[in-house]
Amino acid sequence: SCCKPSDSHRIFNEIKHVIQNNNISSKCRQLTNEIWCSACHKDIGRHQMVGICTYYCDEWYNECRDEYYYMDILDKLKACTDSSTVCSPLHSFIQNGTEFCIKSG
Repeated sequence: SCCKPSDSHRIFNEIKHVIQNNNISSKCRQLTNEIWCSACHKDIGRHQMVGICTYYCDEWYNECRDEYYYMDILDKLKACTDSSTVCSPLHSFIQNGTEFCIKSG
């Protein structure tokens, strides 16, 4: 892994609302975890790989498209929580996997 504990903590804070929410499909939770944690993959950390493959973004989008998200004030996609006030199904405002990966950060 190329991540320090502070990196892992930051990643966990970004995705905890998804991976700890049993109302979200297990496949969406799994792919969210895998994609966010890929930043710590040794090949990405050593710049032998760059970014996430389009087909992987598409698979992630297809598994999460019916889950509820919102855009934060910085135009970054966030999963809704119990305290979120304005939420919509992902597919109602994100059109494909590429856009999903970009807006997710």
